[in-house]
Amino acid sequence: MTDSGAILDLRDFTTENSKDLQVVLSPGTLSPCANGELGLTSTAMYELGALKSSQGDQQYQIGSQEWAKMPAFGSVVIYDYRARLAYGAANLK
Repeated sequence: MTDSGAILDLRDFTTENSKDLQVVLSPGTLSPCANGELGLTSTAMYELGALKSSQGDQQYQIGSQEWAKMPAFGSVVIYDYRARLAYGAANLK
């Protein structure tokens, strides 16, 4: 958090390359499901924008007015809306 909002900081990041990947936040967290696989505890997603790069450190800014309207977030997801596929997810610290 900053005075001007919030910053999502992805460090030592890497994922498969695809041109339609988006960075989204979810109020859910990544947890084991009934079948033993990992899944999010919420299907709600709030899009931050297109993934800047498939690897390396990157930051995404959220303005203070936008941040104030959003719920508490538990995880970040790299998502491809066209393929309806999550490339990865991580709980926020």
